[in-house]
Amino acid sequence: MTFTIFPAVDILKGRAVQLVRGQASSAKVFGSAVEAARRWKRQGAAWLHLVDLDAAFGKGNNASLVSEIIATTGLNVELTGGIRDEPSLQRALATGCARVNIGTAAVKRPDWTDEVVASYGERIAVALDVRGESLATHGWTSASGSMWEVVDRLTAAGCRRFVVTDTEVDGTLSGANVDLLLKVAERTSAQVVASGGVASLDDVYALAQAADRGIEGVIVGSALYLKKFTLKQALAVAAGTMKPPFRPTSPDLEVVADPADVPDTDQPDTPIAAEATDADITDTAEATQVDVPDAIEAATPDPQEPDGVAADSESDGHPSRVVPTRKDEYERSLQVGDDQA
Repeated sequence: MTFTIFPAVDILKGRAVQLVRGQASSAKVFGSAVEAARRWKRQGAAWLHLVDLDAAFGKGNNASLVSEIIATTGLNVELTGGIRDEPSLQRALATGCARVNIGTAAVKRPDWTDEVVASYGERIAVALDVRGESLATHGWTSASGSMWEVVDRLTAAGCRRFVVTDTEVDGTLSGANVDLLLKVAERTSAQVVASGGVASLDDVYALAQAADRGIEGVIVGSALYLKKFTLKQALAVAAGTMKPPFRPTSPDLEVVADPADVPDTDQPDTPIAAEATDADITDTAEATQVDVPDAIEAATPDPQEPDGVAADSESDGHPSRVVPTRKDEYERSLQVGDDQA
């Protein structure tokens, strides 16, 4: 049975970001959402999982940008975020996405969701954003409704697919909640797409081994952006051509580029920030001066990806700034861990 890897591109004000447990204040910026999508295409993706965070938080939408990503990459796109009524559903479908995920409306507008599932079939999946045994709604800002009641109702209505996220581990790199995913798969005849917490190729392997039990694929975000493993490695694990034991990676792992990783010829090279010394590292207040919600932290550009960009570039309206490298952030995180132990 085919097992699909869905690289995630979470879009906030046009940028690719990653959140921890869905909290906007935790976001790290990873440059242009369009460039992130192109990067995953170059590395072999067949599908993308796009999240319109602005729509999910009720602060506009990125429909035109999603349409651009779909048109320029030609990839299958699973789109989620803020799809709660007929106008937002039609706007999402009009982007050309292959599939739309409905979340909050599955709890708040059950009759409408049942009708949509019956009418659109494979083009609709239901996002189960799980907190305990309740569902998190409205951009994960509140919890309501029994997960199992929703699963049972929508299975009866003909739902073809559930996208299941354990919101307590999403973005934390603490491992996938395989037990939860298998419980959902055993409860429904629908396929299950896993999301949240994936940290290693062992997580990918464990989920791929459950493909014959209803786990159809996995969405991977932070682990790819932070180079815990590469998309090509994950695809090899999904295809069964790469098996454990897997060699551990490190934050400063050198990745050898191949022709598929060469940027599009019509795209200019983006300057990469130099490695920072302690004196170069700006304080937190300075680092958050970007056109996104307060406390969003600029993530380190990837020196191995030619299309990686720093969060502050000339296009942001702010002067370019040197930012810490992944290795610096990793070593600092270890120090924090020691301090807290």
